[in-house]
Amino acid sequence: MALLKKIPFFLLLLAVFFCLHGSVENYGYLNLFEVMEVGGIIIVCMVVFFGLVWIFTKNHFFAALLTFFIALWYLFFGAIHDLIKTTSFLQFIQSYTVLLPLLLVVNILVAWWLKRNKQLYQKLFLYLNVLFIIFCVSDAVLLVSKAASYKEVAYPNPVAFDQSKVRAKPNVYFCCLMNMPVIKV
Repeated sequence: MALLKKIPFFLLLLAVFFCLHGSVENYGYLNLFEVMEVGGIIIVCMVVFFGLVWIFTKNHFFAALLTFFIALWYLFFGAIHDLIKTTSFLQFIQSYTVLLPLLLVVNILVAWWLKRNKQLYQKLFLYLNVLFIIFCVSDAVLLVSKAASYKEVAYPNPVAFDQSKVRAKPNVYFCCLMNMPVIKV
């Protein structure tokens, strides 16, 4: 339990959770290599950002927490934006010209709040480590259950196509123009 208060496992677990959750939601469409490649890129970027923040602050607690919150915004921006678009009372901030400056201000406020509340670092470490262990285990269970119940779709054999019978290429541009709406001025 003492390690969970001092070591930022949640940085690695955030990347693992992102990949696991994406694999669960898109099961059957992604292969393992693609998911591991994305996870590796995320981890490398987070390590680089953590190192840069640590060089400037010399505080690994602050660097880990700031890296976590910025990576959280980055990785889950699409889900957050979709949530804002579907929530009626939040639709006024769905525009990127409002949302991106708002996220920048929120990140600055989080960094300021983290700098001022150093006594919360170990509690946040413990909370985030436990939370993401639970998230990763639950998504791993969901992934295993989907893998166990997954049935491969059997596609029928394709129709034989004889290219020698095609003498001229179709006029694709003409077909596209036929579907365009007519604008009268």
